[in-house]
Amino acid sequence: MTREKKTWKKPLSPQEISNAIFVDFEGEQVKKSDGSTDYSDEKARKFLGILWNPFSSNSHLPRLQQFILDPTLKLCKNTFDAAEYGLCHKHNVKYFSTREKTEEEAIKFLLKERWNDAPIVSWSDHDKGVIQEMMNNDRFSDEQRSNIERRWRDAKATAKKWNREALSGKIKRPHKLSTYLSIVGYELPSLIEDDNGKKEKKISEEMKYLSDHLKNKRSIEELTEPQKTKWRYICEYNFHDLEGMRQVLLTAVSDS
Repeated sequence: MTREKKTWKKPLSPQEISNAIFVDFEGEQVKKSDGSTDYSDEKARKFLGILWNPFSSNSHLPRLQQFILDPTLKLCKNTFDAAEYGLCHKHNVKYFSTREKTEEEAIKFLLKERWNDAPIVSWSDHDKGVIQEMMNNDRFSDEQRSNIERRWRDAKATAKKWNREALSGKIKRPHKLSTYLSIVGYELPSLIEDDNGKKEKKISEEMKYLSDHLKNKRSIEELTEPQKTKWRYICEYNFHDLEGMRQVLLTAVSDS
């Protein structure tokens, strides 16, 4: 096992979780012929959510920054504010003229010096594979790629350690986030509730629907209320994946 692999799978400490930046990509389910995810297909990364808590106490609401990577979704940018609904302390949705520019700005956001090498945390290696593909070009240096690689951490490593030591292995493979959310009592709104494991499929379908229906629209006034509702679903779904992951880890380290 390489040093990077060992670090990636190392359980997080309470202080690391407090300082962490949580990351979650949304997109369509794009597969290669062998069934693995095709990270080179841009449809696999349409939207990125980044969540963190800038406060010294974890009882405060976190901050949420989301990036629209798929240009067909850019009209939705200002149609929903999660902070107004009490989900987070502050919510920003960003799009920078092109997909390439937005992806670049999203990665620069993770590379900001203010993070002081804070861990970048995702629930699976899917998100890690996506960002590696995003950085696989001459816009980023080897040093920047190494920075992201070194800081990336697997949330499941901490959750699985808690499962072994405190839950007697109650949770079985594949260790889905939704299972851990249920164990810690994290309540999802009715809009987001998992329908017998179909939540992941629904978010992919909602993304595809909006991409197909908005690609020829030119102004925010052209958006219908059902389309705005679908966009709210995407934003909230992404938020609850991020905040739910954070709450699972906070519970895991406090109960260990």
